[in-house]
Amino acid sequence: DWIFCVAPLLDGCFVSGAIDCTLKVWRTSDGHCLRTFMGHEEEVTCAAILPDGRVASGSWDYTLRLWDPTNVDDENYLLLEHESRVECVAVVDESVVVSGCHDRLVYVWRVTIDEAYRECKLTGHAGTVWAVTALPGGYIASGSEDGTVKVWNWAAHKDDRCLQTLSGHTGTVMSVAALPRGRIASGGSGGRLLIWSDLLREDEKRMASDVARQRACGDIAKIIATFL
Repeated sequence: DWIFCVAPLLDGCFVSGAIDCTLKVWRTSDGHCLRTFMGHEEEVTCAAILPDGRVASGSWDYTLRLWDPTNVDDENYLLLEHESRVECVAVVDESVVVSGCHDRLVYVWRVTIDEAYRECKLTGHAGTVWAVTALPGGYIASGSEDGTVKVWNWAAHKDDRCLQTLSGHTGTVMSVAALPRGRIASGGSGGRLLIWSDLLREDEKRMASDVARQRACGDIAKIIATFL
């Protein structure tokens, strides 16, 4: 069976999602399968881990599910329903999860221990969203079939949420990752790995500089990093 995704758990184990519609928890030391979550009705395409240890898994069954790997009840999960196939998922912080879908949208979800609701939908891509990642400062980056990487401030006004559209790939963007100093790496079907830098807007750079000047020299790097 095809395995679409793997993600490390906080206890040293890891999870995998596969074409057989299951999410499995594995012990790293000996490769033993500790348990199998059976709730998805189609392929499990992506998984990410929340700070509290829960697992977010996305599927072609139009759902994102939040599981507690310590709970033995397969029915004990939060269900986040989508309007299309879920292709990717990322955790922004302990209460925000984002997912990318076949319908060209990025969904932002607010989650708690016992409930979840959709905060907003990010529109602008012209093709399937294959990759999402969290950036410092609560920002999001997404990669799409349309060949672009978009940087989002999901908490902004609806018309101002897309901060930048990065064009340079010759094919579908299949992966994005956050790098140090505010940079982003993206890879795609065109055989190119691109590194994007200098992504902050000028007003954000000025804000970081103003705050830094008020602190001791030893704290400057840490302060600026909070804005990158």
